[in-house]
Amino acid sequence: LDWSVPGVYKVVVRRLDGSASGPYVATRVDDYTFTIPTLDFVPNLSGNIDTPPIIQFGHESTWAFPALITDVSPSGTRTCSVKAVNYDPRMYLSDDAFPPS
Repeated sequence: LDWSVPGVYKVVVRRLDGSASGPYVATRVDDYTFTIPTLDFVPNLSGNIDTPPIIQFGHESTWAFPALITDVSPSGTRTCSVKAVNYDPRMYLSDDAFPPS
């Protein structure tokens, strides 16, 4: 784990269904260990499944990045697929500018 930047570190844990639990604030124990508050699910750590829990860890300024949703496709009544592109504030620099004459 890279703790080199001072500040707050966040953790998200992937559930078996692909949804996210968190983000939680990570409390450093040592270079290789952190603690988080109690999870809202019980992870399957048996090794008998194809997709174990995945942990996303990082400094609060870089563990996730903003995105612009470009498409949402429903799949039944409880799930959907989402497409997105990276957010870039330069796209909006001239939003308030007058058109050229």
